[in-house]
Amino acid sequence: MREHLELGHAEPVPISDVDKHVSEVFYLPMHIVYKSSSTTTKVRAVFDASAKSSTGIFLNDTSLVGSTVHSQLLDVLVTFRFFRIPLVTDVSKMYRTVELNLGDRNLHCFVWKSKRSDTVQDYRMTRLTFGVSASCFAANMSVMQIAMDYESEYPMAAKMAYES
Repeated sequence: MREHLELGHAEPVPISDVDKHVSEVFYLPMHIVYKSSSTTTKVRAVFDASAKSSTGIFLNDTSLVGSTVHSQLLDVLVTFRFFRIPLVTDVSKMYRTVELNLGDRNLHCFVWKSKRSDTVQDYRMTRLTFGVSASCFAANMSVMQIAMDYESEYPMAAKMAYES
């Protein structure tokens, strides 16, 4: 969580937004996963946008998921074998490059304290959240939009984005 805050991917909930109506705010249940065998991320936060709120509604139920804009896994695996140098990335980092609209941030709130002795504070994500069903579509559409916006300057890169 410290990394999210330091990079600006999460922020304290502004005082003006703390007492918003229940229909304007959603607190994502979150827990920490420890994986000592991991070589990259031993500790990570997991958000559960499928957990029901006190109203019986969950964020993934109200989000527009969008259509599938990325290639099917089998197509990716077959294409992967055609090139001498493959490129790979971490999808959670991809999500965190896409900024949430200000109006959507209050739907990605969570509570956190760094140390047991600290008081719990309200935060909200400023970037797409891994675990929210709409994030996949939004991240992939961002790539497609960038490819369209810069296609005339970088035609080969745009072609690769369209084909991936």
